[in-house]
Amino acid sequence: MATGSGKTYTAITFIYRLLKFAKAKRILFLVDTKNLGEQAEQEFMAFVPNDDNRKFTELYTVQRLKSSYIASDSQVCISTIQRLYSILKGTELDEKAEEENPNERKFQPKKIPPIEYDPKMPIEFFDFIVIDECHRSIYNLWKQVLEYFDAFEIGLTATPDKRTIGYFDQNLISEYSHEMAVADGVNVGYNVFIIDTKVTQKGATLWKGEYVEHRERLSRKKRMELQDEDEEYSNKQLDKDVVNPNQIRTIIKSFKENLPKIFPDRRDKNGIFEVPKTLIFAKTDSHADDIIQIVREEFNEENRFCRKITYTADRDKIDEDKNVIEAGEDPKTILSQFRNNYHPRITVTVDMISTGTDVRPLECLLFMRDVKSKNYFEQMKGRGTRTILLDDLRKVTPSAKYTKDHFVIVDAIGVTNRVFTGELNEYIENVRKIHEQRIDLSNPDEVLGTGWDEDNKEKAETLITEFREWMVHNKNELTALQIFYNQPFRRREVTYKMIQEVLEKLTEDKPSLAPMNLWRAYETAETVTGKPLTDLTAMVSIIRKVTGIDDTLTSYDKTVDKNFREWVF
Repeated sequence: MATGSGKTYTAITFIYRLLKFAKAKRILFLVDTKNLGEQAEQEFMAFVPNDDNRKFTELYTVQRLKSSYIASDSQVCISTIQRLYSILKGTELDEKAEEENPNERKFQPKKIPPIEYDPKMPIEFFDFIVIDECHRSIYNLWKQVLEYFDAFEIGLTATPDKRTIGYFDQNLISEYSHEMAVADGVNVGYNVFIIDTKVTQKGATLWKGEYVEHRERLSRKKRMELQDEDEEYSNKQLDKDVVNPNQIRTIIKSFKENLPKIFPDRRDKNGIFEVPKTLIFAKTDSHADDIIQIVREEFNEENRFCRKITYTADRDKIDEDKNVIEAGEDPKTILSQFRNNYHPRITVTVDMISTGTDVRPLECLLFMRDVKSKNYFEQMKGRGTRTILLDDLRKVTPSAKYTKDHFVIVDAIGVTNRVFTGELNEYIENVRKIHEQRIDLSNPDEVLGTGWDEDNKEKAETLITEFREWMVHNKNELTALQIFYNQPFRRREVTYKMIQEVLEKLTEDKPSLAPMNLWRAYETAETVTGKPLTDLTAMVSIIRKVTGIDDTLTSYDKTVDKNFREWVF
């Protein structure tokens, strides 16, 4: 199922039916990070079945495992695969070990000791095992945890690969793609905005005879060293071996300058632009710190405007002299604020919320890191697909005039045009280079180009064509369309109720063809005039354009104003 289309909700629904009708005794909901376990627990607590007014947790006992203790009356157990392994081995596990997805660790242990039979948790302990994000952490070293149990296994994922299909014996029960979810109005689609810079594309050169700043990755302690020869560095070395603050600043400055173009309707009553909720993907924790500092400077905002959500966000930020310059905070607290409060407007992450985390008001994703895996990229894109009611969006973004019907990917690294080969990352062998990086202050960066991705125009034209076909198909059924198509002299008889009927029929048949979606498609594909305030006025304008009454798509209130001026003068 597409990311954001309700995998967990669907899983809880069939878990409820398994417990009630199939007489299942105990079901395991398996995750691979503590964050996903907590999120699943919240969804179980909020779930109310269709045939009962009580919540799921009032009907059945749900336990999220935090230690080796499993209550005898637990009917649903939520656990990370790491904790389940520790329970079977008879060892305790620190919760810190559950924070990171084991599939994303750069350095994997060569061997995990095998599991032996545990009479406290026999192989028939669970009747069913529901595996969340089943495309990643259940293979290789961790596979033995699942092989231990004699239970039916049900996998949930938005991005199955060949390995996933093979593991489940090609038994694909249900498929619900992102395109289907967008068409049904369950998810929202996206547009791509490109920021290309010189250093991002080509790297730069550290010149012989210059003093180059060297910085410890963890302590951030700096020292100067004379460069003894010219040394070119590639874009792949950026923010790993070499940090170029000018490159980061150029991207952030261009992002800030183009935001009003990307979100043209986001000004408050005083005309001040409001930054939409934005998530920036960074390469490393150190890279995230650099981005945050520059975002705060370029936007001229205080610390709460831009925050870090990583596994190390709770650590104090210290300077070279080990003085605390910013106190750490629980990443869960920051994530909750990002979801529910006005601040922060921008958060920076490495991988903590790149998959499986629900942030509905999120409207913009800025990629400042490459992604080698197509599946992982699809998961990262999924952070923006969630729908949200307009009233809920306005609680955190008061300037929003319309409900969220799309999100924007700002690609500053070329990831949307990347050909994914599945090759493994190459890691640096030199120990000193692993712990130290050079700071390039001598190569200023420059923007080579910004603008909407060409694919946006193709998608816009497809949407417009689909709407025209829908109009033709329904022109004999809907009174308003009959009048517009066949009897131009009777257009004065078109009523509010008739247009409302068209809008309701369109919403029922093709949610993806919502008037504001169509309006943006026309803005991408051709010149338009004005901006409609409501779906109904947009609907009238678009119908006039499609039926040939207007040559240019014009907001209907502008048409009324023009007709009034011509009548008066």
